[in-house]
Amino acid sequence: MHYIIGTRISTHRDPRNPRGTTRLPEDFKPNLTYELFHIKKERNSDKMRYVFLSTCQTEAVGLTFDTISDADKFISGILNEQLPNYEEIYANNST
Repeated sequence: MHYIIGTRISTHRDPRNPRGTTRLPEDFKPNLTYELFHIKKERNSDKMRYVFLSTCQTEAVGLTFDTISDADKFISGILNEQLPNYEEIYANNST
């Protein structure tokens, strides 16, 4: 799990901000900042539920992912960040 509670996603359209995004699902309202508020395994399923709450606490978005890795890839795409290669890191861990 790379992204944790408190991770922020902005839907503001600022051309000076290279981390700005246009790839958000329609559930995310424009010109708001959302914070990852809650992560839990769905009951009777292996899927993971991620809940994002706007910082003004007026909007909430819940998304379900097949795996934590899928959620990390989704968030890294929005933030335009590259995830570390955790498989390689774990394979090189000699402890």
